[in-house]
Amino acid sequence: MTEKAYDGRTIIADMVEACTPLVEKPIAISALRAVCRYFGGQLIYIPANKTTGDTTKELWGVLADSVGDGAAEKILEKIMTLFGGLQIYIPMERGAFRDIIAREIYERYDGSQEKIRDLCREYNMSFSQVYRLWASSRSGFSHILMIEEAHDLSIQTLKYLKRFWELEDGFKKLLAIVLIGQIEMKAKLDESKNWEAREIIRRMEILELEPLDSKEIGQYLDIKFSRLNKERKEVFTDDACAALGRKLLRQARNDVVYSVAYPLLVNNWARRAMNLAASMKVKIVDADVVNSL
Repeated sequence: MTEKAYDGRTIIADMVEACTPLVEKPIAISALRAVCRYFGGQLIYIPANKTTGDTTKELWGVLADSVGDGAAEKILEKIMTLFGGLQIYIPMERGAFRDIIAREIYERYDGSQEKIRDLCREYNMSFSQVYRLWASSRSGFSHILMIEEAHDLSIQTLKYLKRFWELEDGFKKLLAIVLIGQIEMKAKLDESKNWEAREIIRRMEILELEPLDSKEIGQYLDIKFSRLNKERKEVFTDDACAALGRKLLRQARNDVVYSVAYPLLVNNWARRAMNLAASMKVKIVDADVVNSL
């Protein structure tokens, strides 16, 4: 039952997202909430066109009562385009729109215990479960969860993280998630290899750190040395940076040349070059020192 509810929430979220270009998001949310109230907890067959089945009439009636005929027409067509011919599970409203309901409870709460009990019974959910995070967000704080070595996360763990990312206060996300990983992460986020993770991959913005070129190596080391109140050029010359960039070139089996000048390797090779210069009693690292590595 837990897995079905999760799948249902995902489908409802996809419906809202798909309908938003056709109608305003609050209208799409209102329409889909009505669908969850009416069909929640059931498996229903979505017809492929409006001329077949009693479900079409029921869907149309629920949508039209909620948002009017014009918007209902657009939303119903979109639902049938996406899910026509399929049987899908419709979650309960309190599960699919948990965070919006939490905000409504907060806004309607007048401070009395009787009122909060009435509201929680009306929505059939616990106010205390979401109040703390919601109230913190309303106070102006932004929450960011950063995870390093994210390439070691399993697909199932990524799915759990998506549930946290879906928490909202109205149209505002309560939590941002940043995953930092090695190049193995790129393969894990390849939809063709991990089809079961498509719901996560399609919602991610991926930023890939490219290898540094010779100029960028110099700029990167400028920052490192500035933390020691030292000019990089007094220790590591421009031609040494260029030589380091050449040192970090590799050749694949198909003769394609590529760079591995990522910050960690630049750090390691720069340190080796400075240690070598010190052992040679040379005061500055130049191209000759780097080429001697």
